[in-house]
Amino acid sequence: MAKPDPDLFRHTAEIAGADPTQCYFVDDTAVNVAAARDLGFQAHHFQNTTKLVSSLAWTGVGEPR
Repeated sequence: MAKPDPDLFRHTAEIAGADPTQCYFVDDTAVNVAAARDLGFQAHHFQNTTKLVSSLAWTGVGEPR
């Protein structure tokens, strides 16, 4: 399996014990990001650190629970 194979994303969520909607995927290749989103992952197309940090903050990643 390799990106953007949907089975890779399904398997990743399965071994994490998470629903795909609970997963956050980051990649610098748009086709991989689209494949993850198609399966329900939250996904970010990496272009630079500033945009990634903003995206993570918007989703609440790293926020105290």
